[in-house]
Amino acid sequence: DPAGFFAELFGLLKPDGCVLLAEPTGHVKASDFESALALAEKSGFSIGERPRIRRSLTAILTKPAP
Repeated sequence: DPAGFFAELFGLLKPDGCVLLAEPTGHVKASDFESALALAEKSGFSIGERPRIRRSLTAILTKPAP
């Protein structure tokens, strides 16, 4: 349940906390990764930097301060 995962993760992080989301390109399509990011945003995360990690789709998810 991806939506539940992001909702639970959002609840666990402190304000201004961040987490790296990384998925291997050989197992996850770019469109599926973008869909996951949309779910993360619906849960309240802001999508930040997208660091380069070899053969991975990545994004930094941040819980905004209140």
